[in-house]
Amino acid sequence: MTPDEALEILDDLLKPKVLTQIQEFVFRQTWAGDSYGAMADRAGYDEDYIKDVGSRLWKQLSQLLDVKVSKNNVRSVFGQQGRQRAERLVPIEPIVPSPPSPQAAVDWGEAMEVFDFQGREAELQQLQNWIGSNNNIPCRLVAILGMGGIGKSAIAVKLVERLQESGYKYLIWRSLRNAPPLTVLLEDLLQVFRDLTQTAIDNKPPDLATQISSLFQFLTAAKCAVVLDNVETILLPGERVGNYRSGYQEYGDFFQQLAQRRHQSCVILTSREQPKEIGVLAEPGSSVYTLTISGLDAAGAWAICRQRGIEEATELDWQVLTDRYRGNPLALKIVSAVVVELFSGNLTNFLVQTHPDRASLLFDDIRDLLNRQFDRLSALEKQVMYWLAIVREFVPLTELRRYLIHPRAQQDLPDILRSLAKRSLIELGNAHTPNEIQFSQQPVVMEYVTERLIDGVGEELSALAPAELLPNLALLQAEAKDYIRQVQERLILDGIIDRASGNKLQIADRWRDFLVNLPRDRADYTAGNLVNLLVRLQADLSDLDLSGMTIWQAYLPNTPLHRLNLTGADLSGSAFGERLGSVMSVAIAANCDRLATGDMNGTIKLWEFSTGKPLLQVMGHTAPILGLVASENGQILASGSVDSLVKIWQVETGECTLVIPHENMVWGIALSKDGRWLVSTAADLSIRVWDTVTG
Repeated sequence: MTPDEALEILDDLLKPKVLTQIQEFVFRQTWAGDSYGAMADRAGYDEDYIKDVGSRLWKQLSQLLDVKVSKNNVRSVFGQQGRQRAERLVPIEPIVPSPPSPQAAVDWGEAMEVFDFQGREAELQQLQNWIGSNNNIPCRLVAILGMGGIGKSAIAVKLVERLQESGYKYLIWRSLRNAPPLTVLLEDLLQVFRDLTQTAIDNKPPDLATQISSLFQFLTAAKCAVVLDNVETILLPGERVGNYRSGYQEYGDFFQQLAQRRHQSCVILTSREQPKEIGVLAEPGSSVYTLTISGLDAAGAWAICRQRGIEEATELDWQVLTDRYRGNPLALKIVSAVVVELFSGNLTNFLVQTHPDRASLLFDDIRDLLNRQFDRLSALEKQVMYWLAIVREFVPLTELRRYLIHPRAQQDLPDILRSLAKRSLIELGNAHTPNEIQFSQQPVVMEYVTERLIDGVGEELSALAPAELLPNLALLQAEAKDYIRQVQERLILDGIIDRASGNKLQIADRWRDFLVNLPRDRADYTAGNLVNLLVRLQADLSDLDLSGMTIWQAYLPNTPLHRLNLTGADLSGSAFGERLGSVMSVAIAANCDRLATGDMNGTIKLWEFSTGKPLLQVMGHTAPILGLVASENGQILASGSVDSLVKIWQVETGECTLVIPHENMVWGIALSKDGRWLVSTAADLSIRVWDTVTG
């Protein structure tokens, strides 16, 4: 029998319906003996999608013929049908299965088969409670939300299966994976309802309003459930969560009508992101509900992995595996395949060999999953995700806001965090301060974002063109806890250095030239990042002129700083031999390997450049020190403060030899080369010259 003859029999069985193009393609290629993978390559589809089409086709044929049909036996089944047709010399009448009960008319569309459903009974029961007839408030719109691979579609499939026995008359599944315009979707839904209800086909509704009105006639006349899968495809990537792509804004009004108009049906949405109308409409006492799906617990993870051949493991191993991948079912399935293929099913060995300190938690399939989600983020959302990956532990909003440079980012931070939470990309925890929430990332997400950060910074350094990352992010935080800073050095700085082209000397020369040629008025993290990278390379910083630069978060203990010119540099957040307060002024002797700093608290500190070792500390003033200057020979230091005093110091002893009072706060001071004469300027706009010996 040829495939055309088999399709002729199939057409008779299906009348008045016909196969879709993709169903006919799968049937013909199966007849030819192709694998699903070969079909996917030939047609340009994902292999899983081809498998889903085939699975639904064999299930449909099994119901029509009342015999089990599969990819392996389809030729023999149709061969037998052909012989029966030849013997009767009459067209084969389709074998119609027993008519379903009125509440069980289902059009599965592109819904997947779900065989290994684990650990979601509580979520499924919650959905049934909302949608079931026992709920006093009608449930007209439900959004099932969660990150990719978390199991939203699987839960929706099982929900529809249970609704077949819950008084629902018509159940319809449609995927928005290819982002159909609303008019196309409604035309499809109306045709399905006409087929299921055997309603005569009228002319197509002339406009969108008439289509919606016609659909509500069906939703009102009978109890129906309609699933719209993959709603995120109609939402706008690169913007705050919930906004629609151009040409798809009509979906928002449609969802609002579903929630507010009177009808006895329920529409179920699955999405990685929450449409903005859902957030507004889903409030206590309304007909709109949302369920955010989180990861499986250790028991659910155990069930999934055992089905895929992982051997017995300790309870601790299961918990570690669950924590690493946050119970994401798709990630667990991917990992299970790796454990079976590379570790003979031994989970303990896998966990040891892939410890985060030794190996990546990411595999290509997981990386692809996160790529699709991360690429949808706006620039500011990505920036916050990078900061959370740098900080590497739970951080409160108030602290996270301090890291951001631009006022818009600071102002929008609460909305950005809310948006990221709705996308299931960040985790929330309780801070030590009451009523304050902390934010972080899942381990796999953090590793992925760190990887993106390293690649992006590498590209900017290669082009010697700071764009989005080098200026806005501190790759290392000098003020962080020691163990956090060490991880930042090892994972981020070393990762960037390893990806740079050339040997370490060539890299250092290139980045050193880049640093000294930065504009002096550049107020961002670029210079501090370059300094930290050079320090990590153990590059020579001698004789560099960094005067007047903004050098935030530079970590310089034990770093030789011979003749490094930091005059007038903004060193906020930087660390030398020990933590500095808020530095207000800096002085460097022209012929001396020493640096003096004056801070917000009135403290003067003297440092040795070559080692970063603190040499001297005095409480010089009772208010911020705005002026600090050293004589050329480095023996005398002068300081001027908001406390209206100028003081002269002997550097070797730390002794104050002269105090010069002013009527107003001192703004700035200067010394002659020999240290004999001092010039001061104060808030009263006066300029005075003083003898440093007599006062």
